[in-house]
Amino acid sequence: MKIIIRFLRRLIFLLLILLSAACLYQIAAFAVSGQKLPSVLGYSSVTVLSGSMEPAFSAGDQLIIRRKTQYEPGDIISFWSDDILITHRLVEQTDEGSITKGDNNNTRDEAPVRPEQIAGRVVLVLPGAGNILLFLRTPIGILMILLLGLLIWFLPGLINRMNGYGKRCRK
Repeated sequence: MKIIIRFLRRLIFLLLILLSAACLYQIAAFAVSGQKLPSVLGYSSVTVLSGSMEPAFSAGDQLIIRRKTQYEPGDIISFWSDDILITHRLVEQTDEGSITKGDNNNTRDEAPVRPEQIAGRVVLVLPGAGNILLFLRTPIGILMILLLGLLIWFLPGLINRMNGYGKRCRK
């Protein structure tokens, strides 16, 4: 049983370190290089903020996108419109660019999307994970990650000491 607890403790601690490193990487990549959408191994993470693509995904979902060389009608793409990242379905290719539309919108998007505006195609949807990641990027969220990591690291030792103390008192 102790081996399983030790393994789970280390696994959770490793996951917290990886999550913290990913958040810090995104913050540093944005601050240092000015990358609007940092990527790791060609994949980027996007949080959905509106319901324009329901039922495919909803506000608060996390999307994993990957840049491709070619996009087809039916693909869900993330693209830059001014300084805003929008994720809509590609419905048609024209000489002027890609025509997009949110699944939950009544009309197509106004301007065609040029290839250089496209950040990538959605390859994975993580329902609700965006809300968690948005929270973890706040100062309180970062503090909670640190405190949880410390608790996971030190709690088993504290429990063992308390059990040892209780055994000594009973003798």
